[in-house]
Amino acid sequence: MQLARDIAVRNAAELVRERYKRLLDELDKHLRDNVTLLAGAMAGQRGELDRALVPLRVPRAQADRNVVRGDEEHVIWPFTGEYWSDEVGTYRQSIRSKCR
Repeated sequence: MQLARDIAVRNAAELVRERYKRLLDELDKHLRDNVTLLAGAMAGQRGELDRALVPLRVPRAQADRNVVRGDEEHVIWPFTGEYWSDEVGTYRQSIRSKCR
């Protein structure tokens, strides 16, 4: 009985260590992503992003393609400050140009 208990404890400890390492790795990834987002936000505040985006501007004739519409696969949901990190890459937003 003691041997079976020791084996069970050892196996449980190994599972806990693996899960702990996996969760730490995920946390590290989120922290790296956060640093990247903050660096981008700071660059935007300094106006550095505007120069980089000039070649990406859409001509006025194509601006109607920028309207986000819902369909059978996509739902228009108002943003209230909450987001799901696994869906961040799928969010879409209409952008209105403030250029003259």
